[in-house]
Amino acid sequence: MKTLLICLLCLVSYPLIAQEAGAKSAPNGISSIYNPTPIEELSQEHGLLRRIFAIYEEMIRRMDDGQGVNSSILQNTTNIVIYFIENYHEKLEEEFIYPFFIKAHKMVDMIQTLQNQHAIGRSITASILTLAQNPNLETNIAAQQQLKTALRSFIRLYRPHAAREDSVVFPAFKTLISADEYEAIGQIFAQRRKELFGPDGYQKFFDQVDIIERALNISDLSKFNTLT
Repeated sequence: MKTLLICLLCLVSYPLIAQEAGAKSAPNGISSIYNPTPIEELSQEHGLLRRIFAIYEEMIRRMDDGQGVNSSILQNTTNIVIYFIENYHEKLEEEFIYPFFIKAHKMVDMIQTLQNQHAIGRSITASILTLAQNPNLETNIAAQQQLKTALRSFIRLYRPHAAREDSVVFPAFKTLISADEYEAIGQIFAQRRKELFGPDGYQKFFDQVDIIERALNISDLSKFNTLT
């Protein structure tokens, strides 16, 4: 594992990482030169996932109220899950977090369950996307019932999944590696972000979620204050 990290780190371009860390801005236009540590980055990405829960829950609420569903918004949201959560976030966990636990024989059952849940989640998301592409979805009650079941399954799977990683797996992870290995992983994460998403990193996905929240009228946090 250590040899692998060292080899991967040799591929990292330090000037590019420095440029990425200093050139762009954080959400809401706040200028930042901050480059998150690996665990901070993964936890921030879980924040995006939780905002997707809220989007899916709003879609379920609207269908329950007979308001139908906006298939375009649903497809856009589901594509964020595919391109960002599945193809980026989960792959980082599978390549650079979980193997340390397996090698150390720590929390193996939990790690295997988390990995299996990634596969289950991808299957659920594929079903959601298929349903979202149904041309009659906005008026087809039966299809909407299937969709609500799939959306609820997604939330039910990933809410405890992300919470367990944030509260158990990620804190334990830092006890399994050296400071040099942790730094190497951080450099690899930074280079992966730049290669996949360009100089803005993954900020564009946060921006897209913000647009979707505004379109659904759930961007105002005070709307969640009621007990209903």
